[in-house]
Amino acid sequence: RVGGDAPPLRRSRLMSLVAESSGMGGVPPELFTAFPTFADFTLDELRALIGTTRRWELKPGTLLFAEGSEGGSCFIVAQGAVDVSLEVNGAQQRLARLGQGSMFGQVSLVTGEPRSATCTAATDCVLLELERDAAERLLGDASPMALKLLGVLNEGLIAALRGADRRAMELEQGEGAGWSG
Repeated sequence: RVGGDAPPLRRSRLMSLVAESSGMGGVPPELFTAFPTFADFTLDELRALIGTTRRWELKPGTLLFAEGSEGGSCFIVAQGAVDVSLEVNGAQQRLARLGQGSMFGQVSLVTGEPRSATCTAATDCVLLELERDAAERLLGDASPMALKLLGVLNEGLIAALRGADRRAMELEQGEGAGWSG
């Protein structure tokens, strides 16, 4: 199902076939007040942010995107968990499991470059997708909410880089040998 006022779809055909989109937002902003990432946002700011997103309902094992695929959006985990992995020596190695309130995919959103990791639904999930056009509109007005969103995007980028560096070092040292996430 795709809502009539939803932005055009730009994801893999696979995700379009196995995931359900209910159009814009659809998650109560009060849910986000419990997430540290969004603690500084007012309810009105959260409504504005959520209103620019597309809601996805995913089953466990659903591939959101693969390392190297086209990007241009980021996701917020409203419910459930998502696994982030990289291919190492021909096998997928899990870098992280992201839970409620996590944001991922910022690198592709900000740079427009291909996805730097593979993300798969680890559980039943509700995700909100923020596409580049919507992010640019939100960031373009230089409002207090825009500055908060920029901070959240930056925090997520820094955390992702630190986590990837740490996991890459573990894999190089052989601590992750033989395990595929």
